[in-house]
Amino acid sequence: MIKAVLIDLDDTLITTSTDKFFSAYLKAMGEYASINPPANSFGENIVAAYGEALEAYDATRLLYPRFLEHLVARLQYSKNEEELDRLFAGFFTKVYQDLKPMIQPRNESPPFLRWLLEHNYRVVVATNPAIPASATLIRMAWGGISPDDYPFTDITTLENMHFGKPQPEVFEEV
Repeated sequence: MIKAVLIDLDDTLITTSTDKFFSAYLKAMGEYASINPPANSFGENIVAAYGEALEAYDATRLLYPRFLEHLVARLQYSKNEEELDRLFAGFFTKVYQDLKPMIQPRNESPPFLRWLLEHNYRVVVATNPAIPASATLIRMAWGGISPDDYPFTDITTLENMHFGKPQPEVFEEV
């Protein structure tokens, strides 16, 4: 018996061109942060801090605080985790919208999701929880599959997961 249907987001439910999108996302984030280190290495530090948060295997702490902790340590500057959290929130409300043209809906997704939900499947958007919920929810809306329109059982994000891909525990946690 199928308990739930786990579906990836990028280039599955929505068209993203994942490599191009996340490269543009990291570049824009670095430019928005405009801190030392230079903008281009800010994105590299984000990627590395996420990897370190995964390696700091801890089933008792969510990924987001672990990620912020590692990013603060990598950046070696005076901002603390709360300031970085505010920086990210500002980015997602002010700059992230500029990336919208890079996201396209997939015509197949709405009818597929409706069918699953009409047949009482629990549907989980099991994207890699490497970015905050606000960014994931915005991309979903751009892709025409807003959680306001589809009652997903769960959507994996930095704030609600302890594990991330490729850790097998991510699927057990979902």
